[in-house]
Amino acid sequence: MHQAFMRWSAAIAIALTICTGLSAPGRPASAQATLPYASIKDPAQPITGRDALHLMAPIPYPERGVLIVGGSGLTASAVWTIVDVGAGTIVWVRTITQMLPDGEVEMVVSSRQGRPLAIGELNGVIEQANAVWNPPRPPALPPMLTDVSCDVVLFDGTAVPSDFGSVCPAEHLVKAIRALQLPPAPGR
Repeated sequence: MHQAFMRWSAAIAIALTICTGLSAPGRPASAQATLPYASIKDPAQPITGRDALHLMAPIPYPERGVLIVGGSGLTASAVWTIVDVGAGTIVWVRTITQMLPDGEVEMVVSSRQGRPLAIGELNGVIEQANAVWNPPRPPALPPMLTDVSCDVVLFDGTAVPSDFGSVCPAEHLVKAIRALQLPPAPGR
């Protein structure tokens, strides 16, 4: 009787897994259930289109996700962090901008690393990003005079809110994404 119940329970679990689309542990985050992304947007929040972005991105923007760019005018280098919600991945790109002899500006990728996000990591980013899409209105940060800048851009199809400053806007989102470190290299 106990074995028959166990087989029946296993069959039900498999059927539920197939019917609900749940995947086994260890599968990429994009294959597992995630929180809804950007489902509630503050109508008062300024939204621009993708084509209005004037960032020289070293890789394509995600269809849905977050881009954080931090850099300094004194060093001509920047760190780009891109979370692609649909793919369940995070990519870090370090760039150096240089002036060519003809006066044109060229961006060179000096390093690029990425990895899939675990479902908990992806849901943590989505939770913080959703708070940016529909934020409680915190007091504005005082302007600071510095050469450092930080851009935060969210993507949901053609809806693209963005903000920048000498202090990173959307501080909780930036902290959540920056906490996602690359795994150590093999042999370390």
